[in-house]
Amino acid sequence: RKPHEVVSNLIPRMPEIVVDTWEGSARAETRELAGRPVIAVNKNHPAYSAANARFAIAEAAIFEAIRAGGGLSDIDEYLSEADQALALWAELQVGADA
Repeated sequence: RKPHEVVSNLIPRMPEIVVDTWEGSARAETRELAGRPVIAVNKNHPAYSAANARFAIAEAAIFEAIRAGGGLSDIDEYLSEADQALALWAELQVGADA
């Protein structure tokens, strides 16, 4: 299977991602925008940087989608799922940059 198919299976209902700015410690949060759910990524968070913006957006969105989706029994399962999704996202980026 292609990496994007596996990412879709890991996070089957990934909402649209928007980049926003707000004060506070959250890297991302789930919001409603025009009646649909979106994941907002906080551009003010220290993990977000111009040099690494694509990764910061992907990481925050993946973690928020998994967190908001629930259904994971413990932190190890949560981190394992997020690590898999990030690795597959990175594979997609290598293909896109080629």
